[in-house]
Amino acid sequence: MADPGSTEDRGSERPLQALIRDLAEGIAAGQTGASPVPRLDPVTQSKLDDDKSNRQLREKYARWIMALLGVQIAVADVVFFLYADRGVSWHIPATIMGTWLSSVVVQVIGVVLVVTKGLFQPTK
Repeated sequence: MADPGSTEDRGSERPLQALIRDLAEGIAAGQTGASPVPRLDPVTQSKLDDDKSNRQLREKYARWIMALLGVQIAVADVVFFLYADRGVSWHIPATIMGTWLSSVVVQVIGVVLVVTKGLFQPTK
């Protein structure tokens, strides 16, 4: 039996080893084995272009929505702080605090749900 590293008896190599050897020799010789990609028909290319632009638009909207939600939460926190500090000297009834925080959470969840359902509709 030949040494696995030797090249003296290539006929007795197992098929996988032969394939790996051929690929390595082809790569060393500068052959990639890749065939050119065929051109797509205009309808398929148009669908791919539409999908790409829709994906880019969704990413842009997602970034803007996240930024705007962060700003909205920050503004709500500042207004709540000013109300608590200047308005009632930190004697805030529990119902007001619960209502305020609950409304902010509901608003954020509502915006995210509406936007994501509008942006990420199932494909036809």
